[in-house]
Amino acid sequence: IGSEFHNKITMVLYNDKLAKMILWSGYHTITIGPFIFTTKKTGEMNDVIINHEKIHVTQWCEVTALSVLIWGLFLMIALDFRYHWTLPLCFVVYYIIYVAEYAISRLYGGETGNQDYRHIEFEKEAYKHQKDMYYLSHRKPFAWLFKWRKIRQNIN
Repeated sequence: IGSEFHNKITMVLYNDKLAKMILWSGYHTITIGPFIFTTKKTGEMNDVIINHEKIHVTQWCEVTALSVLIWGLFLMIALDFRYHWTLPLCFVVYYIIYVAEYAISRLYGGETGNQDYRHIEFEKEAYKHQKDMYYLSHRKPFAWLFKWRKIRQNIN
């Protein structure tokens, strides 16, 4: 998915009330789906932060698409689509993975909250490539998933 796609689907909401309500001290920006909510005013956010958040938008799109595909097929094949109402849950799978990784990092990492947050694979990718403004143009699909596979191989 190229950067042109992200410019079309991503919306940055500056000086946002929701961001002010849900973000705790020290944090200014959060991405929810294709929306970037920030407490900063227009012009205060630099391109690196916006690129970081656009990487999260890409990750969210991938997780959501994969979830819809897998769950949708399961619903159709195994459950005769009786539980179609559960399909919208696919939109929150990204956040379930995110929170689960954070919780595991908190339990076993033994570091402060900010450092635990940096152990999340989605964050590792975003921080590693946030300064590369062309990253989304040449990024391999599901880059975060390949990191999980490498971690699992190292454990075995």
